[in-house]
Amino acid sequence: MTSNTLPDLTAGFPEPTDEAWRALVEKALGGRDFDRALTSDTLSGVKVNALYAAAQGAGLVKRSGAGAPWTIAQRVDLPNASAANAAALGDLMGGASGLVLVSDQSAGARGFGLELRNSGALETALQDVAVAMIALALEPGPEARAEASLLRALVSSRGDVPDALSITWGFDPLGSLMRDGILAGAPETLFRELADDLAGLSGDGFRGPFIACDVRRVHEAGGSETGELAAALAIGVAYLRGLEAAGRTLTDTAPALHWTFAVDSDQLFGIAKLRAMRKLWARVCDASGLDAAPPIHIRAETAWRMLSKRDPAVNMLRATIATFAAGVGGADAITVLPHTLAHGVPRDAARRLARNTQLVLLEEANLWRVADPSAGAGAIEAMTDALCERAWAGFQAIEAAGGWIAALKAGQFQASVADVAAKRRQAVQTGREELTGVTAFPPDGDAAMDVDPVPAGTPLPHAGEPIAEPLPSLRLSAPFEALAEATAAQASETGRMTAVFLARIGPAADHAARATWTANRLAVAGIGTVGPADGFLTSGDVGQAFAQSGAAVACLCGDDDAYATLGDAAVQALKSAGAAYVIVAGRPADTAVVEALETSGSDLFLTARGDILGDLRAIQEAIC
Repeated sequence: MTSNTLPDLTAGFPEPTDEAWRALVEKALGGRDFDRALTSDTLSGVKVNALYAAAQGAGLVKRSGAGAPWTIAQRVDLPNASAANAAALGDLMGGASGLVLVSDQSAGARGFGLELRNSGALETALQDVAVAMIALALEPGPEARAEASLLRALVSSRGDVPDALSITWGFDPLGSLMRDGILAGAPETLFRELADDLAGLSGDGFRGPFIACDVRRVHEAGGSETGELAAALAIGVAYLRGLEAAGRTLTDTAPALHWTFAVDSDQLFGIAKLRAMRKLWARVCDASGLDAAPPIHIRAETAWRMLSKRDPAVNMLRATIATFAAGVGGADAITVLPHTLAHGVPRDAARRLARNTQLVLLEEANLWRVADPSAGAGAIEAMTDALCERAWAGFQAIEAAGGWIAALKAGQFQASVADVAAKRRQAVQTGREELTGVTAFPPDGDAAMDVDPVPAGTPLPHAGEPIAEPLPSLRLSAPFEALAEATAAQASETGRMTAVFLARIGPAADHAARATWTANRLAVAGIGTVGPADGFLTSGDVGQAFAQSGAAVACLCGDDDAYATLGDAAVQALKSAGAAYVIVAGRPADTAVVEALETSGSDLFLTARGDILGDLRAIQEAIC
């Protein structure tokens, strides 16, 4: 054996087969249904299997800049232009390779941003920034034409050569229809103006891309990957058609488009989503009669929907997973939202962590060095193909309704997003989908945040009348954060105890699991617990301890056997001692025990698959 020859480590072992694996798994399941236990249906309508074979004959799905690192695109969004400039220069010196100029009126401003309509603010924000050495993206507001004009003038005044610059311009006249329900004018007029803008910028030598197909709002509204992809295709096709009617050729327009996606912590589907977009758009170009699909530019941003206010450090973990997915999935540029963004204007530490998340994956993990790392992986290829199939069907439904504008006017697309969003909320509210640091492992109190306050701003009035229902911008954790904020407000206003008395019954081995779980569930709403750690052995002890606690609400914690022997008497004792509301942790399997507890006066069975929001609101009201 030479030094270049590896030994066959499988020699002497039987050839593995799917049938043999399936037999072993079914034995381990002990009679449980295989599909129910090991497969799942996602909100995208894609079934996820337990095992996938390697994909055969799968081709590479490469990003346009394969062979070089993706762009680390840091947000320039501080309201003060001088502070924004300092942050931008710090980001570039710290390793960022691109900047995103976020208008204070843009969809991604999050309540603040830079006043890009002010030439002085724009010039100050980009002072000493060598635009020719970085990738620059413009995320404009409703006055995109004016903001782009100022950037164009600034580049000209500096003497930069337009053809040598990498600027993504961000024109998106259709975006306001999805975000605000308004078009700034008749579609024909908007497309004609856009065609003029493109002709002017191209005539000056700018290479683009110029037009944003931004589907982050679909994700923020609670939509699925298939919904995002269907919208991305429909918006892109709407621009192709509209600009063709305005006199531009498809060959000129197709390379002018770029896409912005939100990517969350669902790693596998994040990878598959971006890969699917490239395959789907190639199909659109082929169906449109283009000789070859131009390489498309995709900017990924870590998702606003997944950010939490409580325990925001967890956002760094979510962002790392999302960045990994975006990088492996083939994003050309990635923006990581600072982990404190939901609290206010991020400061240097949060910006640095956002930047370094990408640097570690690029420079230490070297993700960029492989053109399509997931090519041939059975799970990713299957998910990519399934998303392509379902997204194409969604795109066809939009086309059948008359295209993107008509589908939004009719409310068809919004209804499909709302349906998925309702299922997503239900999954979170019943614990089937957990939010770490929010519904699972909530913090014991809230740490002070190192952020600046969001300044008061005045939204620009949109020209035109509302013609469609806008998609909302949501964070999954917001309803639970509101509960915790309400609890804190109650404590401040009333001075009353915002804690539940845990009435542990029986030995520690019997009550510990449910008592710990209950304390964590109550902490979701910022509600604490009081009571001795030892378990009570008589109902009289339970009632006496509660009466001395000062609490208004009690929760019985024990195992099913303890509930059967002592539960009903303990509930009666708690009620007699003044408990306004009595909770039972868990729900006994024996219906007779359940009936006895209810007859004794228990008000709520707190269970893992119950309505988290509804249960905690009821407890919160009882505490008041």
